[in-house]
Amino acid sequence: MSKERQLGVVLGLVAVLASCATSAPGPGQREGALGAAEACFRVRQVESISPLHERFVFVESRRHERYLLTLDGFNPGVRFATGFAIADDFSRVCADSGASLLYLDGGREVRARIIGIEAVASRDEAERLVRERTGGRRE
Repeated sequence: MSKERQLGVVLGLVAVLASCATSAPGPGQREGALGAAEACFRVRQVESISPLHERFVFVESRRHERYLLTLDGFNPGVRFATGFAIADDFSRVCADSGASLLYLDGGREVRARIIGIEAVASRDEAERLVRERTGGRRE
């Protein structure tokens, strides 16, 4: 087999495998570092923020879009905190945009970096995902 033919076969195989291994992200999503579709949202559209766990927070937008945020590290005060806000240099928040969740824990402002954002259908789905990821226990 000639070198040109071998190269053509290899390139064809790579193209087929690449098309099988990826899927296009849906609306409001983009490709994450691990190939999973990752959601983004606009800070001004946030209607409510509710902690579900020391590392997970549920967000609902004014358009009734729902998101499960994953926080970096252990945030023991987040479950009983007040005064939630999302701080970002941009109006659109994605996991790699450097956004943080700000909250008051006993009158002290705490900042937790957002490292993951997933679109979810409902709060129930978000709670189910948190239970699956944590084994139903607090960290």
